[in-house]
Amino acid sequence: MAGVQLRSRTIHYYGNPAGFMQEDGTAVVDLMFQNQELNSWLGKKGCQVSWQNGVYDRIASGQALIETPDGEALKSLRIHQMLPSIQPEFRYLTLDDLQGRGIEPMPEMYHVVYDGGVDTNNLEEIYRKFRFSTEGNPPGFQGNPMSRSDVVELYDESGSAYYYNDDSTFLPIPFGQEPEQGMAMQM
Repeated sequence: MAGVQLRSRTIHYYGNPAGFMQEDGTAVVDLMFQNQELNSWLGKKGCQVSWQNGVYDRIASGQALIETPDGEALKSLRIHQMLPSIQPEFRYLTLDDLQGRGIEPMPEMYHVVYDGGVDTNNLEEIYRKFRFSTEGNPPGFQGNPMSRSDVVELYDESGSAYYYNDDSTFLPIPFGQEPEQGMAMQM
């Protein structure tokens, strides 16, 4: 048995679905399979490689690999939930209430409870999957059901976008990133 095989656009590494080939020839491969042997094989095929978390989980669960139903490129997902050490009076607040107390959501207040992929970039669908899932939580989810004050991060090789869960409405936030040009920094 060959160590690396390409079958129906899926890259198999010693029998495990490690990644997939996009139409443009880019290989999207799960980070847990990143090694010299696979990297060399992909290089010999002339592939651009995008190493991402959660690819194996998406393939293994039969989820969409390349695009969402509306044709948008599927992004990876992280869910950040407040650390248990955060004082109770600051947990589960709306963004306005949190900011009214002089606090901005910052990465050091949170821990990652999920890092992987789902078959959508739609924040409301993500909320339903992680709040009300009747099929069980996606593999790798180690948090509480999604609720107010959680931060959803959609990311790919071009960067991350962060959204604060404000009563199942999602508000974009900088979440520790440098403010964009022209954007005033709030204290």
